[in-house]
Amino acid sequence: MVSWIIAGLPFDFIHGVSNFFCGILIVPVITALRLAEGSVAEGMD
Repeated sequence: MVSWIIAGLPFDFIHGVSNFFCGILIVPVITALRLAEGSVAEGMD
């Protein structure tokens, strides 16, 4: 059982790093979507 835990550590590390970068990237994505939504709404006037 301990060997299963040790064997899975690299996958846990990769999963944690990907979650970190997704958390960082979500802020600019949301900002870009809000800007795009605002420019579309202004064009409908």
